[in-house]
Amino acid sequence: MNRIVPVAIASLAALGCLVGCGGETDTPATPAPVALPGKTPDGVRIHGAAVGEWTHDWEAAIATARAEKRPILAVFTASDWNKWHKFLDERVLSAPEWSEWASKRLVLAWINHPNDPALVPAEYRERNRTLTRQYGADAFPAVFLLNFATRQTIDRYHVSRDTSFADFVSWFNRVYSESQPGGVKAYLSAEERAELEAIRAEREPLKKAYEDAVETSNERYHALRTAKTPTDDLAAWARENDKELAALKAPVDALDRKLDVFYAKVADSILLP
Repeated sequence: MNRIVPVAIASLAALGCLVGCGGETDTPATPAPVALPGKTPDGVRIHGAAVGEWTHDWEAAIATARAEKRPILAVFTASDWNKWHKFLDERVLSAPEWSEWASKRLVLAWINHPNDPALVPAEYRERNRTLTRQYGADAFPAVFLLNFATRQTIDRYHVSRDTSFADFVSWFNRVYSESQPGGVKAYLSAEERAELEAIRAEREPLKKAYEDAVETSNERYHALRTAKTPTDDLAAWARENDKELAALKAPVDALDRKLDVFYAKVADSILLP
């Protein structure tokens, strides 16, 4: 299942890019809290690693992931100035459900490039720059799910206006399940595989129709802008267009929720006791 990120035509000009831009200082730094023993002021562990606990210690994260057979979630970010980091933190990492969910599934590696030097121990700063280049983390926050054995990227999560805890979990279950030998279908019964394929077959033309409509809408939007369409007229068109796109997307989302049931079942069967 390919994750669809909808385009809100009415707000394109205001939004700019939908993911964080690592080279920009988006918001002023905020004072950091007092550090706990063994952690930086933002609560990230300095040495060692444990499932579900953020750590600066890359090597410990790798060793823990291998020992526990858990994937690594590596977040490359700039926590005290990047506005999209703050969006990810509010919508996902600080969600009430996050700690319990992650503590059973993920080893969490924190690769930070903040303005405040207290947020990254000196011993990790050059290593963070090296890892950021190595993984091609070209915009912050860059969220990578990595194979515990090979450290290769399974997939990258892209932060958008649609980002939420539920959206993140849906993405994780899908890409983790499909990364297993034989994919998600290897863990399903014959009846479940048939149902999965039927949903996918129903979804495919609907997804294409929606994506084609998004492309056409983008072209129309830029044509109207080029023609210097009055702002009120452009806004009125955009509102109607957004309604049409939402109507096309709704049945795709409904089928995605049905697929999510299969992906969650498989991911949980692998990761949970």
